Amino acid sequence: MAAFQVGVSPDFYVDARGRFEAELESLLTGPGIEWGPMPQLPGLVATPESLDRFDGVFALGLRITQESVRGVERLALVARWGVGYDKIDVSALTEAGIALSITPDAVRTPVAEAILHSKDATAPW
Repeated sequence: MAAFQVGVSPDFYVDARGRFEAELESLLTGPGIEWGPMPQLPGLVATPESLDRFDGVFALGLRITQESVRGVERLALVARWGVGYDKIDVSALTEAGIALSITPDAVRTPVAEAILHSKDATAPW
């Protein structure tokens, strides 16, 4: 049986470098799972070719549109790292039979740290 292939959106390696590698490794290291970066994508918009290489995708800021999933047969799951689907066409994934999830625990600590380290001393909180 082939390993479950997981793609990690390229912005993890640029925008979030040094923040999530340990968490990704702990989640994705195990028997039957192989993972690695997705190819670089102009404007961080997924293409059918970039998605159809994987069984699952962890998306940080990756945009997935109706055109992104056109003809995709392999992809079964998109896990949005964090919360919110503002960059993902939920209807397109539903029509394509691709499951969609969020990972709310993945961003609790980084969001809290960002608030505490905010340089905006005028913030009311």
